[in-house]
Amino acid sequence: MATLQAIQETEQNILRWFHQICEENGLKYTAVFGTMLGAVRHQGFIPWDDDVDVFLPLEDGQKLRNVFRSEEYFLQCPENDIEAPYLMMKIRKNGTVMEDLLQRGLNMHKGVWIDIFLYTNAGKSKIAKKLQVFLIKALQSYRCRYYHVLNDPQKKLYPLLCRLPVPFCLWLDRRILGAIRVLGSKKSPEIVCIENENSVFFDRKFLENRTLYEFSGDTIWGVKDYDAYLTGVYGKNYMTPIKWGHIEDYGQVIC
Repeated sequence: MATLQAIQETEQNILRWFHQICEENGLKYTAVFGTMLGAVRHQGFIPWDDDVDVFLPLEDGQKLRNVFRSEEYFLQCPENDIEAPYLMMKIRKNGTVMEDLLQRGLNMHKGVWIDIFLYTNAGKSKIAKKLQVFLIKALQSYRCRYYHVLNDPQKKLYPLLCRLPVPFCLWLDRRILGAIRVLGSKKSPEIVCIENENSVFFDRKFLENRTLYEFSGDTIWGVKDYDAYLTGVYGKNYMTPIKWGHIEDYGQVIC
């Protein structure tokens, strides 16, 4: 049985290791969402938060795959864990377990994690941006095929997709990601987060203008103009705490 404090300590260790790898290899991550809010409001974790979120350029995600070497941690991505139903990459600690509803029944690594959201240039035109959103949703559905086989048995397409050879699946995955990237423009004022949510476009300046923040005794990279960013994500009252979390029962977590 694990406590929330033990989970946060494990995630802190992963984040510290990830920060070091990024510094050594020139990878430019940025803390976002609740992690950014925690850095500003609490100089560390939000007291009830059980997750770490960072943004990383799509190209740096490939570099991370190439330099990742660890016996303690596992880099979760399609190449390493084909059944994982995520668009983001995750770094998980080996020998731990923290399962949410999306993971149940799947043959995948379920260790305590941090989330790495990949992003690329947004399209400059409305049509290009709509096509990016369409492809992101298609990629999400595709990566969730093993999940849908377990939870949506009436949908006949997913069992067929699960029977495709793994090398072909990885090839198709890369082609979709490549199309999302090609649709983007360096001249666009926005980036697109490769995640199937309602808000996937963010002002480019938030990711390009970074600064270091204290985070539970460590330092991490975050958005320099935190007020504008956090106001856009959480509203002007972002300094007012609202309790939430990802895992309902910490009694099932193993750290």
